[in-house]
Amino acid sequence: MPQPSKIDVDSVNANEDLANKCFSSYVFSDSISTVDSQGWDRGDPLDFVKVAHVRFDDSCHRLSFHVRFDAQGYVEDVYA
Repeated sequence: MPQPSKIDVDSVNANEDLANKCFSSYVFSDSISTVDSQGWDRGDPLDFVKVAHVRFDDSCHRLSFHVRFDAQGYVEDVYA
C-alpha cells in the first residue's frame, strides 16, 4: 500500500480545518442544540463524517454530519 505524500497529509489537514469551521457554524435549527460530537472519520479524504449528539423534543439523538469536498479541496456540500 503506498504511503501518502506530505502534500496529501497537508491537504487532509486543511480539509479537517475547513470541516471544523463548517461544523461550528452549522445551524441545525432553532430547536436543535449540539450536546456532544466525536472526531472526524477521515476514511474518505473528500467526505469527512462526524457523529454528533443533538437535543430536540426533550431527547438526545445521534446524527451523522458530512462535509464533502471537491477534488480541488473546496467545500462542495455540508449536511446532516
